[in-house]
Parts: sequence; structure tokens; C-alpha cells
Amino acid sequence: MFLFAGKPDSSTNDQRILMAIRGDTSWVFRNEGNPLPFEKPERYRARRIRDRFTPEMLEEYCLAMGIRLFDESFYGPKCAVIYPAGAKGLEGDPYTYADRQAQIHRAAYGPRPGDG
Repeated sequence: MFLFAGKPDSSTNDQRILMAIRGDTSWVFRNEGNPLPFEKPERYRARRIRDRFTPEMLEEYCLAMGIRLFDESFYGPKCAVIYPAGAKGLEGDPYTYADRQAQIHRAAYGPRPGDG
């Protein structure tokens, strides 16, 4: 989660950075800036990095800011999805919204029951 605010006296406009991602060989946790009122900072001390900031927490935090992250209808007709060059789904089509949700879940928790 990256939040930005204009800061004319700074070379960056980062206001809050919070992320837990799995890199090539290990997990990385980044927590910068002041926690927002709806955050659960006690979770950021979890032993396993992947438990410090989960996809469910991201969705909850976005809802607290009025963003329905996983609700396609929230984005409206002027929304664009950007795909990396050459990104293809299993059938040769670009990844679907459901595919991306599944990828987020797999990255955090491993495959869901029934994933192939």
C-alpha cells in the first residue's frame, strides 16, 4: 500500500508505505510513515512476514479509505487495466480480474483448494 501526498519541499511525495511481498528468495516487509487510524500496527510484529500485512488487511484498509479494491463495479467505465507486455492467461488471453485475485492469494497463502 502506497499513499501519496504532495510535498513541495521534498523530492518524494510518499506519505505512507506498507507492504509485505515475497521476493525471489525471501519475504520483505516495509513499514514507513505514520500509521493511519484504521491500521492494526500490532500485526506488523508477527513472526512471519506474510502475516504482517495480508491481502485481507489490504482490502480492509482500502475500504476504510472508501476504495472497494476487489469490486470491479467500483472502478467504472473509465478504468484501465495495464498488463505487462506478453502477459497471457492459460488460454492465451490476458489475465482476468479473478486471475489477479487468485495470484494475490497464492502469493500470500499458497494455492487455494482446487487450484490447478
